[in-house]
Amino acid sequence: FTGTRIYLRRGPPFCRIHRMDGSILEESDLSRLRPWMDGDQRGHEVECLEIQWPLLQEGICWLDSPGVNTTHPENQRRAWEAIADADGCLLLSDLNQAASESTLEFAKILDQRVPWLAVLLSKQDLALQSSLSPTPDLDVQQAIALAGGRFTEALGHPVPLFSIAAEPALKSEEG
Repeated sequence: FTGTRIYLRRGPPFCRIHRMDGSILEESDLSRLRPWMDGDQRGHEVECLEIQWPLLQEGICWLDSPGVNTTHPENQRRAWEAIADADGCLLLSDLNQAASESTLEFAKILDQRVPWLAVLLSKQDLALQSSLSPTPDLDVQQAIALAGGRFTEALGHPVPLFSIAAEPALKSEEG
C-alpha cells in the first residue's frame, strides 16, 4: 500500500498506528485503517501499523514491508531493514507477471539473505476472471507451473509456490 511497515498478529480485530517518532497516533478498530495505509491520504505520517486479526496463527508475526523497488530511499531502507531481521520471506508477485526478470533477480538476492523463501502469486481471482480461454483454471495452473519452473531455474532449487486470491480471503470467503 505505502512505505509503511505493517505488522500482523493474531488477536481480536484491532489496529495501533505509530508516528514516525514512535509514539502512538491512534488505536482503533480496523474500519478506520484505510487512510493510514494510503500515502496520498495520511500514510505519509505513519512509521508502522500493528494489526491484529483473529484468523492468523498464534505465535507468528507477519510483516508487510515497502517494496525494495521503490524510488523512495526511505522506503527502500525500511524494506531492507525488515528483510535483514526476517526469519523467512514471502515474495509477493502478480500471477500475470510472476516470473519477470526483475522478480527473479530479487528472489536471488532474498535467497542469499533469508533462511527461508516462498513465493505468493497474487490475483488468482483476477486471472480467472480475465481469461478468454474456455478453461481458465487450466490457464492459471499452467501459469503457476511456468513460474515455478522459472524460479527453480533462477535459484537452482525449487521454492514453495502458492497462488492466492486476496479479495475472497479478505472477505473470509473460501476460494
